[in-house]
Amino acid sequence: MSLTRLFVQRPTLVTVFLCLILLAGTIAGSSLVQQQFPSTDVPSVEVTVTYPGASTTEMRDAIVRPLEDQMAGAPDLDHLETSIQPGTASVLAVFTLASDQNNDLVQIQGRVENAQHSIPNNVQTPQISLYNPSEAVVVSLILRSRALAAGDLSSLTVNKIVPALEQVPGVSFVQQNGTVTPSIQVNVDKNKLSSSGFTLTDVVNTLTNNNIRAPGGILYSPDRETNIDVRGDIQDVPTVSNLLLSSGAGTSASTTTNPFSTSARLYRIGDVANVTDTYETQRVFAYSEGVPCVELDIQKAAGTSEVVTSQAVLAQLPMLEREYPDVQFSVLTVQSTYTEEQLQGVIRTLIEAVVFTGIVMLFFLRSWRNAIVVMVAIPASLLVTLAAMKLAHFTLDTVSLLAMTLIIGILVDDSIVVLENVERHHDRGEAPTEAAVNGRGEIGVAAIVITLVDVVVFLPISFLPGSVGLFLREFGLVVTVATLTSLFVSFTVTPTLAGRWALLSHWKPWAPINYFTDRFEDARAAYTNRFLTWGLRNGRWVVAISVVSLLLAVLLIPLGVVGFEYIPPVDRGQIYVTISYPSGTPLETTRRGTLAVERYIDANVPDLKTESAVAGEYLGQLSGYISNGAVGQINLFLKTDRGHDTAYWASQIQSHAAKLVGKAGVVAVPATDMQGGNGQPIDEVVSSLDGVPEP
Repeated sequence: MSLTRLFVQRPTLVTVFLCLILLAGTIAGSSLVQQQFPSTDVPSVEVTVTYPGASTTEMRDAIVRPLEDQMAGAPDLDHLETSIQPGTASVLAVFTLASDQNNDLVQIQGRVENAQHSIPNNVQTPQISLYNPSEAVVVSLILRSRALAAGDLSSLTVNKIVPALEQVPGVSFVQQNGTVTPSIQVNVDKNKLSSSGFTLTDVVNTLTNNNIRAPGGILYSPDRETNIDVRGDIQDVPTVSNLLLSSGAGTSASTTTNPFSTSARLYRIGDVANVTDTYETQRVFAYSEGVPCVELDIQKAAGTSEVVTSQAVLAQLPMLEREYPDVQFSVLTVQSTYTEEQLQGVIRTLIEAVVFTGIVMLFFLRSWRNAIVVMVAIPASLLVTLAAMKLAHFTLDTVSLLAMTLIIGILVDDSIVVLENVERHHDRGEAPTEAAVNGRGEIGVAAIVITLVDVVVFLPISFLPGSVGLFLREFGLVVTVATLTSLFVSFTVTPTLAGRWALLSHWKPWAPINYFTDRFEDARAAYTNRFLTWGLRNGRWVVAISVVSLLLAVLLIPLGVVGFEYIPPVDRGQIYVTISYPSGTPLETTRRGTLAVERYIDANVPDLKTESAVAGEYLGQLSGYISNGAVGQINLFLKTDRGHDTAYWASQIQSHAAKLVGKAGVVAVPATDMQGGNGQPIDEVVSSLDGVPEP
């Protein structure tokens, strides 16, 4: 018994089949990760080294070069990208697409261990991690407080708020900008120090020797063992002030004695210095609308939904506001809003395609039942596709949704062909069920050929090499799965519904449908009797016109009429303004210049929605923020209903801001990349073996 006859004779199978795919597709679709674009991450491993106090030259020669020499021989390594700043360096090892990321990590770990024999011993242990660009920022927050000092706000942020946000499902890391580190500051009075007979080294040694926390061994007892923690760490100002000064010889007494007593005077830190509770010198300043603040950039974990994670973070804010009433929480931007808008736009287009396909079917098939029979193939195929996407670990993004939108017309082809032939057999006098079986059997080979033609066109797209192949992998497989499912539906569901339901209808088409049918028949007759006849009589002209049309279409690209690029730029309404002073410029100068540009932007950009500024660091293109006291950066987010596009405001800001900062360079970059960020359209890399650019 053929598959079609089995379904036609047992229509209950159709109900079971549709219920199963409805259940599977709904479950799979609700659990698919939502993001703007599919993951196209290139296998990369990042090595970060910290060497406090080292210059960029020392970092390059003593640390980076030994690391690069060792890492350069790693299997499947494509290239190395290095960023060097005073006291810190980052080396990013980018591997080929075919490499195994776990093996890459093991290789880099072993080679970094070998390189440690060639770098200074007092360098902190290098941090090695997999570099994953998909862990993007989804929400940025601004924290202010009128009741708390800068140090108190920073302590509350670091110790309470950030850990709470990192516990939100889907969050991997929270980057802080503008925080300060609490510290106890000892301001030595040189006159008092000199008269006491001690030196500055004695003060430093006293503080060092009394600020100790170390393991003290194990305390044994008959019924238990306890680890001993020897604590001598400094915790408050009185503790520091009361520390006895000790000289290099280990004595705490000065060489002078009291003339009325034979005992030596004991000097304490408080006798020669002013001890205050403050915080370390701030090296990074954060502002929003000219007001000091703390900025938090919340990153999502790899493999999680941008939309779901951002919604979870925003849902956590009311609880944080109630728990910390002295802190004002402001949302700087929700990066996933753009992603959600793109997804909603594609879904809306998908729904419109389904609706218009149904209308077209109604006018051409002249039966609302026939239109529904054909339309069943669309949701059935899409639901099966969602289940297949879940099994393949694909995401619900603009590429996969675009593929579903483009194949709406393809999904109904097989069912239309089968239904038309079933109706032809029914018009010959066959019973509805027999017409369904015979009509499908007669047209089965043609339906298979139609489907396989689409498969052989779209399936190879999934196996394209390079990042293009990674980007379009979902597109090809989604189209293939949906098309093959539509073929199965046309062999089972379509003839069953036609024989058991559609062919039993006595509905008469409405007048507009009859009018459309008459006009369509007139147009078909005109084409057959006039245009087709002329074409058959003038074959040379038809060939000449076809060749000229083909040549003109191909020449559109080299002539510049049609552009050629991987992904067209997008207007995300986001601008990065980087202010770069000459190397060695004091941080205070950078701070004042950044504030001046920020005030200009707030006053002269009416399309501005929110903004934030940092002085002392900037967002790099590789791995987060890079500390540099001579650089400031302002991040602008424009309104959705803006009067000018992002490129216009970037040009205006760059030209006017350059007049406010003197010798500093100003670069305003609109975020045109598919993932946002401050990447520029053109990157230029200058390299040489001796560190000096070649002419």
